[in-house]
Amino acid sequence: AGVLYALAPFAIQYSIWAMTHGVFNLLLVVSAVFLLKMRQEGRGKWAVLAGVSAWAAYMTRAEMLAFFGLLAAAVLVLPLWKGRGGMRGQYRLAALFLMTFLALSMPFWIWIKQKTGSWQATPGNGDGAAGVMLFHWARHLTGAKTPQEAAGFTLDFPAIRAIGYWYLEGLGTSFRLLWRIFPPLLWILTGAGLFLLWEKDRGRRQEVVILLIFALFPVFFYPLVDVQARRLYVTVLFCLAFTGMGLQALCRRWPAVLCAAIVGLSFLRGYGSLWLSCAEEPLEQKRMGEYIQSHYTEPMTIVGSDIRCGYYAGKACGTFIPLLAWKSRLLQGIPFDQLLKEGNAQLVVADSRYIPRYNPDFLFLLRSPIPSALQSQVTLREGDNTITLYRRKLSEN
Repeated sequence: AGVLYALAPFAIQYSIWAMTHGVFNLLLVVSAVFLLKMRQEGRGKWAVLAGVSAWAAYMTRAEMLAFFGLLAAAVLVLPLWKGRGGMRGQYRLAALFLMTFLALSMPFWIWIKQKTGSWQATPGNGDGAAGVMLFHWARHLTGAKTPQEAAGFTLDFPAIRAIGYWYLEGLGTSFRLLWRIFPPLLWILTGAGLFLLWEKDRGRRQEVVILLIFALFPVFFYPLVDVQARRLYVTVLFCLAFTGMGLQALCRRWPAVLCAAIVGLSFLRGYGSLWLSCAEEPLEQKRMGEYIQSHYTEPMTIVGSDIRCGYYAGKACGTFIPLLAWKSRLLQGIPFDQLLKEGNAQLVVADSRYIPRYNPDFLFLLRSPIPSALQSQVTLREGDNTITLYRRKLSEN
């Protein structure tokens, strides 16, 4: 399983993205593994480590709240199967896990309360996790691009019915994406490994069921929000243990070299997609982010089309405002200079890759004359793409 993970194209892609999904998926799997260790050994340290891992995943991505609900349900139901230490001991460990997570999360919830004025599990746009879900549904059903545009969306019966159809479409997309992420042959090996473990080690059937539930949960959860391939990688991570067992059984019957060749050929398509994604990676955003980080010591408010520039800017990026957030107000006739003042933006990043593709209303940033409130600071080139950093003039601050 470890070798498969090291060679898997999606695992390699984790090291390329300036995204949180890789860390989140790893922390989620680690938390589930610690819970299983807690059940098997009946020791408090595994409960604490599971709680810390779940909290770290929550601090990484807000959808951990849904997964935490699954973890909490697991630790409350697992004692009924009488793991090591008996039912009472398992419930004590479950309480330790829950208290660890809650104690670590409480400062964050207090901060949200001070910021939004209400108790919420995630700040969102001031309306919490429910507001985030409503925005995703409104974006699909009404075409809303910003939370402000989705403010009038209500959950009436026609909307709920449309969401149901959309969910079924997303469920089909989830299974199609899994078929692309992990080669069909390796899914066959996963099934074989699952069957072997189920038949040969009856004492571990409960753990097998738990892992399968954790593996399938993302497949059924993410269609409620937005199905993306990188959000389903965690399903493959949970299944890799079964895949490794199936591959081990295959190697006992066939030469190891042949098995390695089969796995390599199975990953060939994934490596091709990985190469294409690397070729499409916006390295100009990385270079500009690193430039900002090296030239600014104070946190700046940056406006741009790709948040990856803000990621690479590190502490120099205090706030990142996507151009899309200003689209509706720009179309209402509000001057760009005024938007800069209202957003207290100090830097504007204009790139030739994404503005024409996703933000054509801001093409004026790539042409002369530029808005009067801006002055050009530096232009970088990466292949056929250029990216320019503008700074607000001091007279406009």
